[in-house]
Amino acid sequence: MGRAVVVCSPTGSGKSTRVPLWASRAGKVLVVEPRRVVARALAMRICEETGTSPGELAGWAVRGESVRGAGTEIVFVTPGVALRMLGRGELEGFATWILDEFHERRADVDALLAWMRWKGEVGRVVLLSATLDAQGLARELDADVLTSQGRTFPVDIEHRCELGQTWPESDGLPLRLERALRGLDASDGTVLVFLPGVGEIADCASWLEGRVPGEVRELHGGLSLEAQQEVLHPFEGLRFVLSTNVAESALTVPDVVAVVDSGLERRIVRSGGFPSLELQPISQASADQRAGRAGRVAAGRCLRMWSSSARLEARPRPGIQVDDPDGWLLPILAAGCDPWSMPWLDKPRADGIRDALERFRKAGIWRPDPWNGSGGTITGRGSRALDLPLPPDLAGVCLGLSGSAAFRDAVALSCALAQARPILNGRPSAERMLARRELAGLGGDPALLSRLVRCDPDTARRLGARMPAWKEARELWDRIRGSLGLDEDGWPAQFQSDSVVQALCRLEPRSLRLRRGAAGKEEYALGDGAGLRPSASALAFADGAPELVMAVSTHGGLDAHGRRRVWIEAAEAISKARAIQLDLGRIEIVRAERRGDAVRAQWKLRAGSVVLGQKEDWATDPSVWAAAVAKAVPAIEREDIQRRLDDLWLERCLASGTWMAPPEDASGWLQRVLESECVDGAWSPPRWPEPLPMPREPIDPEAIRKAFPTEIDGQGGLWRAHWDVRAGKVRLVSPGGKKLAAPMLAHASGWTIKPG
Repeated sequence: MGRAVVVCSPTGSGKSTRVPLWASRAGKVLVVEPRRVVARALAMRICEETGTSPGELAGWAVRGESVRGAGTEIVFVTPGVALRMLGRGELEGFATWILDEFHERRADVDALLAWMRWKGEVGRVVLLSATLDAQGLARELDADVLTSQGRTFPVDIEHRCELGQTWPESDGLPLRLERALRGLDASDGTVLVFLPGVGEIADCASWLEGRVPGEVRELHGGLSLEAQQEVLHPFEGLRFVLSTNVAESALTVPDVVAVVDSGLERRIVRSGGFPSLELQPISQASADQRAGRAGRVAAGRCLRMWSSSARLEARPRPGIQVDDPDGWLLPILAAGCDPWSMPWLDKPRADGIRDALERFRKAGIWRPDPWNGSGGTITGRGSRALDLPLPPDLAGVCLGLSGSAAFRDAVALSCALAQARPILNGRPSAERMLARRELAGLGGDPALLSRLVRCDPDTARRLGARMPAWKEARELWDRIRGSLGLDEDGWPAQFQSDSVVQALCRLEPRSLRLRRGAAGKEEYALGDGAGLRPSASALAFADGAPELVMAVSTHGGLDAHGRRRVWIEAAEAISKARAIQLDLGRIEIVRAERRGDAVRAQWKLRAGSVVLGQKEDWATDPSVWAAAVAKAVPAIEREDIQRRLDDLWLERCLASGTWMAPPEDASGWLQRVLESECVDGAWSPPRWPEPLPMPREPIDPEAIRKAFPTEIDGQGGLWRAHWDVRAGKVRLVSPGGKKLAAPMLAHASGWTIKPG
């Protein structure tokens, strides 16, 4: 099979271009680069060095752009593109898989490595890193290690911060950066400035223009290829390059004589179960890498904008243990993998996988096995969702509305929600808020975001859009609109609010939240748990605090007192009457009865623990129908289903050698089966299912009877054994009720044995 190879060498040593060229001698090479700008730049570098055209020897495929052909030997891709290729079975065509910048431990890259190990072809894998515990990783993968010291020069590190400051801070960043740059007293070369994001780069570039003695340039993934390439070519004179962490490792900016490090990056943080992208201090490993950029061609300087007394964490936690798994999970499932049993370097969050699978089910892209809680199949809609550059659950929601008047609205809104950061600036002026209301028409925040994505750049600026994020959303909309054949004709005059809100709320019932708290201090919660704060930029809260909202978009951060909070960035205000009309919230069937081929039911609608109202009607909605049928099944038939389920689970316990907790009871199993028939366009007018779904028969009933007998020959005669499959208990009753020593049970591992 061969062994994996771990290549560890300093920043700027050339491994990201040399290793792919060497590997291409054995066949086609796929290089997974974490960032678009780096993927394109490295491919272009190989083309320049080899005198070939882009797409000939080396090419790239990133979001919204592909420069490669059937004969391209080296293809640089981002992790998202690699995962879509995995879901379509396209990775097998490469002889070597290279994972660059592996030290970052991104969740999507970890997922790709786990799949490669699961395939049993880890010998085709090469991991590249500048700062990595190479020996520890090599032991885990049984890999060979190649190291190179490279050529580096001394870097003089200096800490400079405001009085009383210890940690990296964003307050007053443009002015503090100006002071730092002036203090360098540089006259020639490139000063590389690391900032946390595009917004900070734009603010600082605007502030520095004319205030520092040199040219100010930007470098980030939102720039055109031409603008990026211009920054990556040699420059005569003094220039200041303001960059995100794209320039931290694989991307080389020439002639760097000094580095100024803000010490900040945006990282996923979880608060109250909500992921949020927040400004965080970088790790010590990142700080060292950034400093190393100043010592590539000669001795250099690194100015750190925080105190030397700050103790940065050595390395950030692996993303697989923090991020939501939605982005990598659907391609992994499409490839036939079981995420629970894959050979992970670090286990992903179990609650994250469970929640994502439930979202996939509700979006109609995943049909779970009603009996095997970890099994299931990708639906036809799920296969189509893999081809849309949207989060899988949002792609499923959009495809579920295909053919309806709400389809275009849902797609445009999803393009806005797919961005890592909100596309609207907060705290708008009264004039700007009025303009936003006019664009939204009679709709709220969902209508505003949907129409903002489709407006022109001048209108977007006038409304206070964050232009880099808006541009990403607009480009995404244009690509999806083209791929789905959506033209601009035939749009409904009004935003299809009911259909879109209903679909999103069913995807995530926890988004429906009730107001609590005193006036001016309102928050929205599901019960007694942590609440979400209303944002001043949301139309939903412009006229006060509505009693009930559906949170469409949230963001997290620290409040003025340094406490972590989650704010509702965009929401739809919903009356209780509308919630009941649209069946929003968690559905709880009170009673149901069969009437001919139809089902009449009474059900409650809940937002968390609070009952919004009660409704009685014919069960016609798929989710109500499935739950109502399960409730209306006569007790004797439900008991028959339960007996068969118990036998099936005994079979699974026998196969595993120990008792395992079963997933659900007969009613839950039946509801799951019926719900699975309602996804992927299979829903038809509701009729009582004839025949009623029944669990399959055990594979070997005789083996089950032998392993879990009801009578056991023990001390004093025959003992009676009562196996409670759902509780994992076996009750032994001695002959005549005597107190005797219980007999040994051959297959009782994991069971609790109780004397009768």
